[in-house]
Amino acid sequence: MPQWKVHEIVLRLKTPLHSGASEWGNLLVTNPFLPARALWGALTAFLTREAQTSPTNKDYQDTGNYVQESLAFTYFYPCLKSDQTYTCYFPWESKKEEVPFHARFIGSYVSTALQGTQKAAEEASLHEIEFLSPFTRDGTDKPVYLMGYIFSQANSSNDKLSERVADILSDPSHDFWRNAQFGAERSYGWGRVECISINNHSETCWDTYEIQLTGKRPTLKIPKNHPIPAPLIFHPDIASKISGHAQPLVRRAWGTHPGEKIAFDGMAYAIGAVLRETCALQISQLGYLEYPNAHPSK
Repeated sequence: MPQWKVHEIVLRLKTPLHSGASEWGNLLVTNPFLPARALWGALTAFLTREAQTSPTNKDYQDTGNYVQESLAFTYFYPCLKSDQTYTCYFPWESKKEEVPFHARFIGSYVSTALQGTQKAAEEASLHEIEFLSPFTRDGTDKPVYLMGYIFSQANSSNDKLSERVADILSDPSHDFWRNAQFGAERSYGWGRVECISINNHSETCWDTYEIQLTGKRPTLKIPKNHPIPAPLIFHPDIASKISGHAQPLVRRAWGTHPGEKIAFDGMAYAIGAVLRETCALQISQLGYLEYPNAHPSK
C-alpha cells in the first residue's frame, strides 16, 4: 500500500473564475468551487510542456496518467481571511449564513457581439456568465481565497516527475502557481490565482474531515450528518446511508486531442448530500469520492 502525503493549499483569486456547471438559456452557470479536475488538467499541462519542447498527444496522456495515479485532489472552496485564520464557506451551508453564499461570492458578466459597422447587437449573441468573484460582493470587498488539498505518494515510480511535483507542492512561488489559470474565459485573463501558502502537516480537510493516508487512495472520514465535499459514486452499500440529489458525471476526455470525446463516469450523489452515519470514502483519480473497494479507482 502506498503512503500518501497531504498538502493544504490556499490560493487567492486575482481575477474572476468561471468553472462551467450548466447552461440555462443565455446564462452560463458557474460551479461555486474549483473542481478537482481543473487542478489535474493544469498540472498535467504544465509538467508536459516543461519536459517537452513540442509535446505530442501521447506525452500529455502519459503525464496525465501519472498525475492521476500518483496524486489525488479535493475540490477547492472559497474562504475568507481573518487575522491569520482562513474560514471556508460551502454552498450547502448558505441557509445558515447571515449573507447567502451566492450573494457573497458569485457575480455575473453580460456581453453581446456587435454586427460589423452597424454597432447593433448580433442576433442570439447576448449571454451572461457567472463567476466566483475575487472580492466579496456583500459590501465588504474582502479578498476571496480558495482552500483545498492535494495528496502525493511518498514513493513514486517516476523519480523525475516525482521530484518536479514535490517542488511544486512545497514552494508557493513556483512557476506553476505563478502562471496558473483555471476554468473558462482564460483568454480574457480570468482564472488567475496566487498561491498564498502550502501546509504539509494537516490532519483534517477544512477542519472537518479526518484524513487517512495509508490506503490505496487517500481517504476522508465523513462524520455522521455532514455533507460530502465531492460527488460520491453510486454504490448499493451506501444507498441506505445517504440522502441527497443524484447527478450524472459527464466530462470532456482525450480523443485525438484534448476534450474531443464526452466521457460518462456514472451516476453520483451530488456535493452536499448528507451521510446518515460516519463513513470513510476514498478520493478517486478524478477527484470523486467512492465507497472503498467499490471498483477500480477511475
